[in-house]
Amino acid sequence: MLVVFSGIDGAGKSTQIKLLSEYLCKKNISYATVWSRGGYTPGIELIKKIYRKLFSFNSLSQKNKRDELMSNKKINYLWICIALLDLLIYYTVFLRLKILTKKIVICDRYLYDTFIDFSLNFPEINFSEKLLWKLLRKLSPKPNFSFLLMISTKESISRSKKKNDPFAEDIKKIEQRIKLYENSTYFDHNQVNTIDCMKNIDQVLNEILTSMSAVLNK
Repeated sequence: MLVVFSGIDGAGKSTQIKLLSEYLCKKNISYATVWSRGGYTPGIELIKKIYRKLFSFNSLSQKNKRDELMSNKKINYLWICIALLDLLIYYTVFLRLKILTKKIVICDRYLYDTFIDFSLNFPEINFSEKLLWKLLRKLSPKPNFSFLLMISTKESISRSKKKNDPFAEDIKKIEQRIKLYENSTYFDHNQVNTIDCMKNIDQVLNEILTSMSAVLNK
């Protein structure tokens, strides 16, 4: 089965996945964890690494070159198409193989998160109407459990500072992201278990385990 964790940075996805993994390990339940995000899968990261090595860009020149490229709508569209094609392969082949070999596969971020990433970063491109996105939605494995972990904007900023996150988003972007998670019609909120992660870590874990109890206790 597939268990999916979504939510903004700092909401506690990594922490809860770690705690759930430890619980499954104690129960001798086979599992695997997978991290995925549109444009950041292992395949695309390998291509980026080779590109940087070949052209010997320093971090500043990489950023300047990226910003220059991403100001071009045609480049943005091409990048989205590549990212969606990559995710299509990643989810329909790699993820399905994981599901076949493990009792539980835990996914850190999934389609919801990529939808929101692309909506925020490429508002001028109506990617959700494109064939690749529709195929991705149709062919990707359907989660058995989906958990949306939510915290306030203030708490997200505070946790990012504590982690010294070099890629932390500004307050405006975080607020936009939270609104999309709360109001997006892309996914059925009746099928997603939204958890307030302002609560104690153990309370959050208990909610997750309670939701999955029927399966975990088989």
